[in-house]
Amino acid sequence: VEEDWYKIRLVVGPAPRSGKRLTRKVVFHFHDSFDEPIIAKKPLKNGTVVINVHAYGAFTVGAVVEQDDTALELDLAELKSAPKKFREQ
Repeated sequence: VEEDWYKIRLVVGPAPRSGKRLTRKVVFHFHDSFDEPIIAKKPLKNGTVVINVHAYGAFTVGAVVEQDDTALELDLAELKSAPKKFREQ
């Protein structure tokens, strides 16, 4: 990946110690500037869904868990553990 680009790993799964597993796809929704703004991913054997994307700076991602229609949203600019340069781009 080029300099100033970041690899982002997004993980969706049940709450820790819930004993539950995802069994259906999670549909991720990215900004239209992404090559694939909508991506559906099946869960791994451990019952989580993992997706890796590359981005120049922070963005907001949405996800819908098909199993129960849970809607999720994450603004990566608010993620304090992310590099400051990434959060401010």
